[in-house]
Amino acid sequence: MDQPRIELALLPPDSSYRGKIDKVAEKLGIQVVPVDAASPADLAERILIVDLSHAVSAGDLGRRVIAISEDISLNCFEVVRPSEVDLRIERAIGNLVEVERLRALVEQEQSTVGLLNEIGLSLSAITERGALLEAILTHARSALSADAGTIYLTENNELLFSAAQNDTVAFSGKTEERRLKVDDGSLAGFVAGRNTILNIDDV
Repeated sequence: MDQPRIELALLPPDSSYRGKIDKVAEKLGIQVVPVDAASPADLAERILIVDLSHAVSAGDLGRRVIAISEDISLNCFEVVRPSEVDLRIERAIGNLVEVERLRALVEQEQSTVGLLNEIGLSLSAITERGALLEAILTHARSALSADAGTIYLTENNELLFSAAQNDTVAFSGKTEERRLKVDDGSLAGFVAGRNTILNIDDV
């Protein structure tokens, strides 16, 4: 499963802590994004560092916010006093990033379980083989966020090209007419011959 993308925004953008925040974000591998280019919905999904060292804030900032403030009663993930920024801000951001990544992974897992339940219900209503294979492939690609996919069925030591989908490359022809040997002459034949998973990165 892919690591969730975490973005960070700083308020105000011209905060005197900008240089420090940028260095911490680079070290942690997260992107700093400009607040003025984001909608309120976007900001709700980002980590926010709010510099209140020269401002007054309402008490409730939210669970994705780290506040730089003398007011330790603020309701947010963590409050870092201005005098402690150099010592604590990197750890505070790192902790919040880890919490957000774990939260996102849990949500992805829950979404996958829900999707699998939906797949089971929808597939049980399909009786025609071609339509069933297309539905299986569609659901599998959705669950894996895959651009393309193919289903092969084995027949007489051959792989029958039975269903294929590709969002990027258009193709034509009847899939039923395409066959591959179960041998090392193709990736699909290699996998079928060994009954194993083959994962090649960055293809």
